[in-house]
Amino acid sequence: MSKNDTPPEDDDLNNINTTAAGLASGAAITGVAQGFRVVLGFVQGIVLARLLLPADFGLVAMVAPAVAFAAMVKELGLNQATVQRDQISQQIVSNLFWLSVSMSILLAIIMAACAPLLADFYGEPEVQALAVAYAATIVVWGLQSQPAALLARKLAFKTIAIIEVVSLLAGFTVAVATAYLTRSYWALFCGTIITAAVSTLASWMASKFKPMKIGSAEGMKEMIGFGSSIAGFDLLNFASRNADNILIARFHDAVELGLYDRAYKLLLFPLQKITYPLSRVMVPFLSRNVNQPERYKRAYFVAVTIILVAAQPGVLVGILFADEIFLVLLGKEWVAAAPVFMWLGIAGLVQVMTSTMGWLFVSQGRGKHYLMVGAVTAVISITSFVVGLPQGAVGVAAAYAIGDLVFKTPYVWFMASRNGTVRFEDFVRLLMPHLLALAVAAAALYFTGQSFQQIGFLQIGLLLALSYGIYLAVLTLFKEKVSMARELLEMIWNSIQSKRQARAAQKGMQE
Repeated sequence: MSKNDTPPEDDDLNNINTTAAGLASGAAITGVAQGFRVVLGFVQGIVLARLLLPADFGLVAMVAPAVAFAAMVKELGLNQATVQRDQISQQIVSNLFWLSVSMSILLAIIMAACAPLLADFYGEPEVQALAVAYAATIVVWGLQSQPAALLARKLAFKTIAIIEVVSLLAGFTVAVATAYLTRSYWALFCGTIITAAVSTLASWMASKFKPMKIGSAEGMKEMIGFGSSIAGFDLLNFASRNADNILIARFHDAVELGLYDRAYKLLLFPLQKITYPLSRVMVPFLSRNVNQPERYKRAYFVAVTIILVAAQPGVLVGILFADEIFLVLLGKEWVAAAPVFMWLGIAGLVQVMTSTMGWLFVSQGRGKHYLMVGAVTAVISITSFVVGLPQGAVGVAAAYAIGDLVFKTPYVWFMASRNGTVRFEDFVRLLMPHLLALAVAAAALYFTGQSFQQIGFLQIGLLLALSYGIYLAVLTLFKEKVSMARELLEMIWNSIQSKRQARAAQKGMQE
């Protein structure tokens, strides 16, 4: 059997719809689900901030880097390898599953054993029990890795969206209920473990995955090699994304870390919730269309435009009215986090686009370039954190934003455009209309805000509506953006019509 031959029992793994209509349908479904997730996550952040203290979030944030590190290591990039590969067999998927589960169990044991050391490092005894508890989540997520990757590979967007929404809703309910009854940081853990358990169980049921015994399979070495490059980037990305928490916790205190963590979670975390799930739509689609340059580039441009439209106007309001938003939504004890929120927002305006460039590296099989980008950007981020650390959480956020805009963003754009269809000038041309829209919206928001004697819930809602309205109005001045919107709507409509015709045909056959 040749390398690209696929046995009959593996046909369901490799028969994948990669049409534009399929992309539109997936993007639409994922967009709706992520809108719900972002709103629910934001509401959860507000409700839990009202029920718990900054120190509670600070304690959990101390454990978070260790959990994130273990999550990165246990994946080994194998889930992305499953999604990216053109042809794959049941035996390979099974081998990757057992490898991932074994790593998860080993890392959970190591983390539990190191819990006393972690508590001593931070000088917080409560961290020990939290670290042991969170070790269990590593195993749960490890069990989900390959079943979830199979769903993404099959472009089962509707199923993935339902799983995400249901698991998040379950975790939200448990977290809020536990916080109300106990007023303890354990509410945050309960929400996390329930979300993981529900998501894992549902992924197994939906994927119908039945692992085989470990056996030899052609292509394993190649997949592990590609996965290792992805894992290397993920580990470096972990270092850059968690060094800030570790440094603040080590050289300041739980309250300072709690303020930083809430600002981060209320801003950059929702932005990640937009880009990460959409990557499960885009990476498989782009991987299957890498040899069709125009289709590849157009799909990427449309997806990035959607992300920028969804995120930038809201982030802009957060930057300009950070003090008022924290006072109204979280209370006066959280206003100290507003400057952190503002600086992170400045970085987030462009970061939502830069973060999508990982799709290009992965879909084009450029694992080594991806690893190189991870190494350089990690150095830039960690250096920024160290520079800003003497000024506390605000200093760390400010240094991070400046480093991100001045150094990291141009470098990532340059590396992403070195090979492949999308060039550096394409990135500039794609972003410029959005920057103009931001400038016009910012001016309108500033003068409108000055007319309010007091800013409450109603005024925040009006400012958000104004920001999105002006932003979209400016984009309509650009023919390419209008063309993208029309194209997206046509693809969604064609997808809906195709599904209707398929259901009608099926109904006719049954009759």
